[in-house]
Amino acid sequence: MAPCVICKVKTLYHVTPWKNIGPIRKLGLLPKTMKRGIFARDPKEPRIYFFTDRETAEDAMANWLLDEHPESRYFGVVEVVLPDRAPIVQDAELAGAVYLREPVPKGFITRIEKIDVGTE
Repeated sequence: MAPCVICKVKTLYHVTPWKNIGPIRKLGLLPKTMKRGIFARDPKEPRIYFFTDRETAEDAMANWLLDEHPESRYFGVVEVVLPDRAPIVQDAELAGAVYLREPVPKGFITRIEKIDVGTE
């Protein structure tokens, strides 16, 4: 799929179980080939998935990421700011989601927030 020419979004949000934050702080975000949900198709090439706004990222944590990672009570929301020329691709399977096939150096990470999604 070609890079999305209408995707002029510069600030994106990556959500991951908190246990993954240590390596992200050291190395940045690295594309991986892994299933991202029980209903999603497996990607054929390594990718990094993002949400285009904070609200969609929070919705994903509350509604399906916790189901995908039941052992995780804490998640990290990684905010990145990318240059306009970043080859962002629209995710055809999930509204409000995009992906990159290239690493995101740690210098592009502007904020990491720890979120407690545990139930009371």
